[in-house]
Amino acid sequence: MELDLLLRGGTLVDGTGAPRRRADVGIRGSTVVAIGPDVPADGARRVIDCRGRIVAPGFVEIHSHADFVLTHPDHGRILRGFHHQGVTTLVVGNCGYGAAPCVSQHEEELRRVTGFMRPDGAGWGWRDHADYLEALERDGVAFNVGVLAAHGPIRLAVAGLAKRTTTVEERRAMRRELERALDAGALGMSAGLMYLPGAFADTDELVELATPLARRGRVFVAHTRNLSHLVVRAVDELIEIGRRAQVAVHHSHLVTSGRHNFHLMDECLEHLHAACRSGVDAAFDVLMHTGGNSTIDILFPPWITAGGWDEVARRLEDELERARLRRVMEGSQPVWPPWEHGGWCENLPLDLGWDALRLLTSPTGRNADVVGLTFAEIGERWGTDGFEAACRIAREEAGGASVAMLGQSGFDDDERPLRAALTDGLSSVISDANVQPDVHGSPSAWGTAPRLLGRYVRELGLLDLETAIHKLSGKPARRLGIERGELAEGAVADLVVFDPATVIDHATFTDPTAPPEGIEHVLVGGTFVVEAGEHRDDARPGAVLRARS
Repeated sequence: MELDLLLRGGTLVDGTGAPRRRADVGIRGSTVVAIGPDVPADGARRVIDCRGRIVAPGFVEIHSHADFVLTHPDHGRILRGFHHQGVTTLVVGNCGYGAAPCVSQHEEELRRVTGFMRPDGAGWGWRDHADYLEALERDGVAFNVGVLAAHGPIRLAVAGLAKRTTTVEERRAMRRELERALDAGALGMSAGLMYLPGAFADTDELVELATPLARRGRVFVAHTRNLSHLVVRAVDELIEIGRRAQVAVHHSHLVTSGRHNFHLMDECLEHLHAACRSGVDAAFDVLMHTGGNSTIDILFPPWITAGGWDEVARRLEDELERARLRRVMEGSQPVWPPWEHGGWCENLPLDLGWDALRLLTSPTGRNADVVGLTFAEIGERWGTDGFEAACRIAREEAGGASVAMLGQSGFDDDERPLRAALTDGLSSVISDANVQPDVHGSPSAWGTAPRLLGRYVRELGLLDLETAIHKLSGKPARRLGIERGELAEGAVADLVVFDPATVIDHATFTDPTAPPEGIEHVLVGGTFVVEAGEHRDDARPGAVLRARS
């Protein structure tokens, strides 16, 4: 049998959850053409000894924020951490953030809300999702890429940053934009209900937009409105959308934020399982770190951050306005429903404290010397407090900075919520990393899969290896209708080869790009992107993945 590559003597874990087995894997071109205990080596151009190694499908990251980075000419290097941890497929358009549609009337508002995820040198200005996907195909991508139609740009294209519910005509226009995205191959739709402009949308708007997804068999994905004291209400809203629109719903990065809210994870899981028993197709994904990352806007109520950035900066410079803001943030919590109360969904400084909120990026460079510090530490360095530090950085960075939130579903001394979500049968595993060129970032961009496989499988024994790899590959792929994530004859040759005895993460929030151990080879479409631990920055073997229904 003529083969370009034979992976010989490894243990195959195929991504379906089925038991592991000893098997050789033969690859010709971009396709797996042979799997078996003794695939002949005669005619194989190259043979790699995989004894003692796991051969698995490339991991499928269904929650990436690389929308703009993928259009950067150096994106292979910028996103190399994903390859190093075995990721071969990225899904973008998450949390209601996306690159399209971009219309001239609201272009500046789109620039405003996507600034934190858009590096210098990246593309801009795609009128619709068809244009965006064609641009990725034309320039080539280092990963397989699928896209969710993001609610934020769709709403912006029709209503801008209007701080209100939308009209009947506006919703019809939004549905037309969504239908165009689905026609272009979008895998579903995402909403970011804690972010602008999604925070201003009511449940009825989301149900109406979710209806076309149901007809096409695609999924509604949401960063829900609250992760702390209202998290159960937020889960229930997602379930309501699924029930009313008869659409599959997927909860992005289910966490309970703040130690006093950790106990709510059990209730969230109970509600999701009850919904499934009642006929709602519900699932969720989970992070491998007790901390997440987001834009700095999330620290403030929308009445501060809405509008053009010049307007926002004036509010943050005004001492009376800041005094009012301080009183609110230090003494009150959002109430339900948020869209009837200015769209304020979460008070992270009150839930977590300024010592659990860390600055990750300074796009302007003006605050590069304090990147990696908590806002409490920055305030102390500047002779003030975390609140004033956050206001100053938000103003100086024009909302483009990213922050880490620690204490989400656990701390180092108490991971019960994270472990409950991870071991639940409805969960997949994601990174939720926003990676920008040469800046401090989240450790999840380098350490999600190795952390799962090393810490939670090998060291703690919370999951068996087959289940863990299923949560990284076949399960998320099937959830979004992606033809990846499982190893079988005839499948595209996206593979990862790793040592189960040594695989582990080393990235932390203070050293976020420390490479993992144990991931030896990664192939995308039969092409090495990591070979013997060395990354190929210039490789572009990926494919743009479109929904066909």
